Amino acid sequence: VSMFPFILPSSLDPRSSLTVWDASSSHLTLFIMLVVAVIFLPIVLAYTAWVYRVLWGKVDEATVNDKGGHAY
Repeated sequence: VSMFPFILPSSLDPRSSLTVWDASSSHLTLFIMLVVAVIFLPIVLAYTAWVYRVLWGKVDEATVNDKGGHAY
């Protein structure tokens, strides 16, 4: 907080320091990333939950033998 607005202050030239405004993205980029996150985050979470549900449980020798001898 005491260094605001500098993120990386330059000891050689203060004009070469990285500020909060220089490091931030444009409003368009932030909006596009918001839309992408809103669309794809639920898809990724749903896929992860589905895979977790499908692969739930222990695999033992009897389960493998019940599948016709194939382990895949």
